[in-house]
Amino acid sequence: MLQIHAPQPLLEPIHNREFPGLRTALGTVLAPAGEGMTWIWNRVPVRVGYRTPFSDAFVDVLFFVEALLGPARSGHHSSRFCEYALTADWNLAWHDGQLVVDSAWYKVLGADETLLRQRSRLEMPVPDFLAEWKMPLRRLVDALDLTRSSCPDDQAKVDRLRRIEAALPHFGAAYRADASARSDSRAP
Repeated sequence: MLQIHAPQPLLEPIHNREFPGLRTALGTVLAPAGEGMTWIWNRVPVRVGYRTPFSDAFVDVLFFVEALLGPARSGHHSSRFCEYALTADWNLAWHDGQLVVDSAWYKVLGADETLLRQRSRLEMPVPDFLAEWKMPLRRLVDALDLTRSSCPDDQAKVDRLRRIEAALPHFGAAYRADASARSDSRAP
């Protein structure tokens, strides 16, 4: 089971700026301080900062979310998270709505690698896995919107982020009750 808790990140007081790329924009507008996300991987908490590693790794997240949203009933994707606070390999395979992620954890904040290695295989329905990524991606979209940041030279990536986040039909388990109660379906 994967569950992602993604509180609102702190933002730098930067407004109406153009950036050369989406990674640069997110790395600049997301404040290094503040609460990050917590990924609950088979009941083991993994702390992940918005600015790093997630602002660098989100492109790979987009790849596997996009693949899982696609029409193929089966497939596979390999991802590597390689930052100072999180180093892991994920091998995703899905078939008929079920997902299996075989992972190798090398480094995480809190030194829980041993426990994560013992619980390395994640199995869950594809729709539930996808739902967990909606809030983290929404937080990135909101960071760009709230700071009125633009990336004219990287607009295709910005559009892709927005399109993929909008295509996810609902929020993960931690947010479903809040999101379904709102008329505009935007969670806090």
